[in-house]
Amino acid sequence: MLLAGGGESGTRRRDRQIACWLGLAAFLAYLPFFHGHFTGKDETGVYLTARALYETGGFEVHDGPHRYPGRDGRTYAHFAPGLPLLAVPLYALGDLAAHTLPGAWLARLNPRPTEPGRIDTLVTPPLFAVALFAPLASALLVALFFLFQR
Repeated sequence: MLLAGGGESGTRRRDRQIACWLGLAAFLAYLPFFHGHFTGKDETGVYLTARALYETGGFEVHDGPHRYPGRDGRTYAHFAPGLPLLAVPLYALGDLAAHTLPGAWLARLNPRPTEPGRIDTLVTPPLFAVALFAPLASALLVALFFLFQR
């Protein structure tokens, strides 16, 4: 609610501050359980679609699980486009990190050796960033739920 002078009521501002703190608390509570890599094929399928959107601008997925031929003969993941579209900015941040951070920092993302065929040992900066989607989405939802309940 705006006051006559154009200012915002103190209650609304306080509610938004509380929502931000609750969102931050939810994010920090989620982080101890965050692996920084994928543990399932569904996560990989969404990641590969986000990568295709970022790198080629299309939904065609050339490798990975859950690929099916489309009417045009190209292969696509069977996931709805919403989640990969939301993950594209995170992929872009990871790609930026891969090109700007020192090699020693990037090596710390994956302390285990990469093993072919095991998705839990494959960690790249874009993959790490896309894996942050769940903690970030949880924090945002907690904040939004609080605001809508107020």
